[in-house]
Amino acid sequence: MEEIVNTLVEKCKSRINSEKNWDVATFIIEYYIKEPGNGSCCLQIASNGEFYPINMSKLGMLEILKEIQDTTYTKWNKAVLTVYKDETHYFKTWWDAELQKSLYGTED
Repeated sequence: MEEIVNTLVEKCKSRINSEKNWDVATFIIEYYIKEPGNGSCCLQIASNGEFYPINMSKLGMLEILKEIQDTTYTKWNKAVLTVYKDETHYFKTWWDAELQKSLYGTED
């Protein structure tokens, strides 16, 4: 799975490298598990605190997220990817029952 996450990091870095002053960038991801290939993402650059919507299709992120979903043993519909300028990164997934309920009327 680490290789898949590294691919995701590279895709995301292609977006944040256009920012002039960044040390930490956080991608907040919602993945719609009942609609493979769909989701939403926004980017927050720590230096200014602003949120930017991200076109995940354009970055090729959705295919990678689907692969992560297919290879993990735990069910998740939210993720945070934090990328640091020094090349380190942190990726965390979790299940958000409220998100699932708001999308599909059920928590599973």
